This record gives sequence, structure tokens and C-alpha cells, in this order.
Amino acid sequence: MADSANPSRHPIAAYVLVVVGVAAVVIGLLWKVIVPDTAFWSDAQAEQYEQAYAAAHEASIHGSAGSHDHGDHTEAISLEDAKARFETMHQQLANARAARGLWGKVLSVAGVVCAAAGAWILRAADPAR
Repeated sequence: MADSANPSRHPIAAYVLVVVGVAAVVIGLLWKVIVPDTAFWSDAQAEQYEQAYAAAHEASIHGSAGSHDHGDHTEAISLEDAKARFETMHQQLANARAARGLWGKVLSVAGVVCAAAGAWILRAADPAR
């Protein structure tokens, strides 16, 4: 009710929506430039991925991938274990890549919706219409 008593509030909120929406679209489009890769995939994960790839490759050629030291004995890594570890790391990398691209798109779409809502409010609040 208070909003209808003060019609000047509608355009201010609408202008804010339009500006925030346009800003969100710009940030969403530049998301991959603005946000570093390490926000989704750390250097430690990259190193683990490389190690998993190397272990799986070695296991596929030699039947085992190096060894793990368990204190009193050393255990060779089987092909299945090396492959499972690599597939897990590969899936994590795929998820990080997808998330990196998805958040920019989500922000852009939200910005378009926000700007459109602001424009609609401005049009509805136009007394000349």
C-alpha cells in the first residue's frame, strides 16, 4: 500500500533493477576472464590428476602403477585401482569445467531477467501510457 501512495518509488527500484541486471549480464559474459581457474580447480588437484593419469598409463602398460608404502610393506597399485582413481579425478575435472562455464551463464540469465523486470516496471509506472 505504501508503494502506491508514493509512485516515485517504482521508478527508482526499476532503475536499480535495470542497472543491476546489465551489470550482472556483463559480469556473466566476462566470467571466465574475471574468475581464475583456481577458483574451481586447484593446483593440488591438477597435480593429483597428472599423477593419477601417469599411474593409470603405467599400469596399463606394465600391469601395475608404482607402489604405495604402508610402513611395514609396499603394495603395488593394480590397473583397476589406478584406472578408478584416474576416472574419479577426471570426473572432478569435468565437474569443475562445467561449473566454471555454468556460473557465468546463470549470472547472465539472471541479469537479463532482472533488467527485463526493471524495464517492465518502468513501462508500467509510465503515467503517459
